[in-house]
Amino acid sequence: MAHRIAEKQEPSQPLRVLPRGTALVQDYRAMFDTKTNRHVGWKFDFSGGLTFVDSKDGQTKRLGARVKQPNAVVTIAGDDPYRGEYIRHIQQGDLWAADPETAALVGVPFEPHFGGEHPEVSAKHGLDAPKLSAALRVHGFPEESVGAGVPWDLGFREAAEKKTSPAQQTTATPPASK
Repeated sequence: MAHRIAEKQEPSQPLRVLPRGTALVQDYRAMFDTKTNRHVGWKFDFSGGLTFVDSKDGQTKRLGARVKQPNAVVTIAGDDPYRGEYIRHIQQGDLWAADPETAALVGVPFEPHFGGEHPEVSAKHGLDAPKLSAALRVHGFPEESVGAGVPWDLGFREAAEKKTSPAQQTTATPPASK
């Protein structure tokens, strides 16, 4: 029988994230621990959504809707058992890395403009309104997306205009034959 030697693990750095576009990233701790359906950076608004007439009492009611919380940085603890899921979501573009430390830890570039979705957090990183507008123009985001919470994704926006997928847009040049 082999004996195991206890490994010493350094505490992990917490992840700081922001919701990105319309991606609904599950709050895994709430889902598995309390069976609650919550999403990172989103709240449920009972007064929003579509209206309907209840067949039992004839009253008009609302279905409710999920509402993105702009500028609400969510911190994922370093010892969270679902940390790997959040790292995957950041790498796949479902969440913004809210600070340079999180971006470096996950291995993605830090984008302080956040697509114009979170202007207050952008200001904390040195992008005031004029600098934010300039950064968005450089990265191809439209001016009206600043502070509007509009989910702009460069590849998919351009693909929608051309009716192609982002994968079809990229054309690789074949290597020169000898």
